[in-house]
Amino acid sequence: MVFVEQPAGVGFSPAGSKGGYTDASVAADNRNFIMKFLEKFPNLAPHDFYISSESYGGHYLPTLAKELVEKGGVSSFKGVIVGNPLTYMPYRDYGYYATAWGHQLLPKHLWDEYISKDCAKEASESDACYSITSKMNYILQGLDPYALDFPTCSGPLAAGQQERLAILGMMGRASKSKKSSAKLATQTYQPCSEDLTALYLNLPEVKKAIHAKDLTW
Repeated sequence: MVFVEQPAGVGFSPAGSKGGYTDASVAADNRNFIMKFLEKFPNLAPHDFYISSESYGGHYLPTLAKELVEKGGVSSFKGVIVGNPLTYMPYRDYGYYATAWGHQLLPKHLWDEYISKDCAKEASESDACYSITSKMNYILQGLDPYALDFPTCSGPLAAGQQERLAILGMMGRASKSKKSSAKLATQTYQPCSEDLTALYLNLPEVKKAIHAKDLTW
């Protein structure tokens, strides 16, 4: 299994003077990486080859798969795997606001306006919908939309909550009792995990072990 940081410039991957990027250019870069990787390790070329991603990978992966199918070069390519993918922004936004409404985090009149104005539809970029969603975003700021049933990260470790496409809140609701749910939340879930990960990856010994340049992840 190989983890790829992309597009160029994220994580420990320097981009140099390279400018912006598009889904298409990222797909081309990733295909070039795959071709060079298999060239360096030809013994792996005959093995079944799959690509996987999550979150915005819902855009990156299909475009990469299309690139591999149309341009060829990887005869062992078998398919793709996506987890909680972002494929269509209006659906993502509706899921975000509907989840908040389901947790009673939004006032009823605001949710009713959102529905009555058809703000969940693609062609909903009206001034009215912008005003409604701006109010919703203001109310929901500081919350982790993927862990609404769990504690939030606070204190010195709260370097910044990043979107991850795993709905951890469902872990708590799947529990049969409030008592066991609370126990699960306090013993299993680590609200600062992303920040702890960043601290770990930026340790000098970790950078050295994974042959990363001295950059801030």
